[in-house]
Amino acid sequence: MKTPMCTDCNTEMQPGFMPELTPGGAYVQARWHPGRPKSATVLGIKTGAVQVEASIAIPIIAFRCASCCQLKFVAPTPTRLGKRR
Repeated sequence: MKTPMCTDCNTEMQPGFMPELTPGGAYVQARWHPGRPKSATVLGIKTGAVQVEASIAIPIIAFRCASCCQLKFVAPTPTRLGKRR
């Protein structure tokens, strides 16, 4: 994947990622999931979590401009990540 240029100041952006903290205390890479969020439930009670189908969630790559601090998020298709479905 080509590194994007900042749309505000035309500087090459730095690649990175957005870590998320799991309830177990581990960090994982944030992912994009298609569709609208659906509440997860346990015994019919909403838990505050959302339902996720892990097989279709795509890792998010975050780019940051060192000059103006703008962020750009990209969720490339699995084939562009070098993976096959």
